[in-house]
Amino acid sequence: MAAPKTAPSGRPPGSTTKRRTPLFANAAGHAVYDAERYCRVVRNLCLLGLTDNEISEELGLSVSTYYRWREEHAELDWTVREAKALADGEVAASVFKVATGFTKTEQRAVVTKTGVEIVDVEVEVDPDGKIGLQWLRQRQGRMWREVVVVEDASADREAIDAYQARLQKAEQDEADNE
Repeated sequence: MAAPKTAPSGRPPGSTTKRRTPLFANAAGHAVYDAERYCRVVRNLCLLGLTDNEISEELGLSVSTYYRWREEHAELDWTVREAKALADGEVAASVFKVATGFTKTEQRAVVTKTGVEIVDVEVEVDPDGKIGLQWLRQRQGRMWREVVVVEDASADREAIDAYQARLQKAEQDEADNE
């Protein structure tokens, strides 16, 4: 059996590696750090909820370059941390609001003697217990995790032992009668 043909790189013929194109690059195509532009773009990507791996991909950087730049450039690291905290805080506030219930104002059309009027109506939104429980499990896992209660099995063990004893006695009596 012949060995499969490979390209000089050792990869199968026709396969290519995914070459990242940096968002901001010099004439040679190498990534160039620009604090103002990268911080602005990274902030928006963080607010969209992207992970560090997804951010590095969007920037056209390897993950190692992205992390190295975060270590070397304090303003980039601060931007990532600040934007992620802001996004997480907004989501947490929304989850809290839904979990505890809230009142919202809706506009509705009402037919009157003179025609149709648009009026503001206060609507109560009931709390969502599932979201609240999920929130509590994430924040206070030890206190809110599901606990499986195993009752004392000693009574069951005694019943099983008694059954097995009766079964053995019945088998013995059956063998004696033969």
